[in-house]
Amino acid sequence: MRSMLGILAACLLGLAAPANAALVQLGISGAVDGTKQTIVCGPSSPMSCITDNKGSLRTDGYQNSFDFLINPIDLKQGANSFEFGGLRNGGVWTGTIFNDNGVLTGSNLLYRFETGNFPTQTIGAYSIRATATTFRVTAVPEPGTWALMLVGFLVVGSALRQQPRRASLPAAA
Repeated sequence: MRSMLGILAACLLGLAAPANAALVQLGISGAVDGTKQTIVCGPSSPMSCITDNKGSLRTDGYQNSFDFLINPIDLKQGANSFEFGGLRNGGVWTGTIFNDNGVLTGSNLLYRFETGNFPTQTIGAYSIRATATTFRVTAVPEPGTWALMLVGFLVVGSALRQQPRRASLPAAA
């Protein structure tokens, strides 16, 4: 039985290494802080709107939290830059993840988003620019890693269950 378990374990270890071991799935979370600029006047607006002290753009503060997975990246030692998303499709996220012997930290996160016609003079169009100096980074295990861990628990549990029980000695009186 033990030799069978050894063979099974060796086979599973061969399957455990992903085809491209350098790519790592990461989760990032934190909060960004920045500005949202909205076009409030266009070329066809009344002249008083354009000559207002606030100009044709209204600037408001923007804050938002985030927590999501990013595309797998080739995580090397040191600084690793990333960028994903689309400017007019949910926004573009760029930043740097530092790998210091497996300790991951994030910095210089920039979030940019624009509606369809910004910066042309379409009333209501807006642009968001927000940053985070630091953010949390966590490595996300692949499903194969979880499966291998569960199989390992089953193998160890089965091996322990197969051990012969030892007779207990009577207690001395």
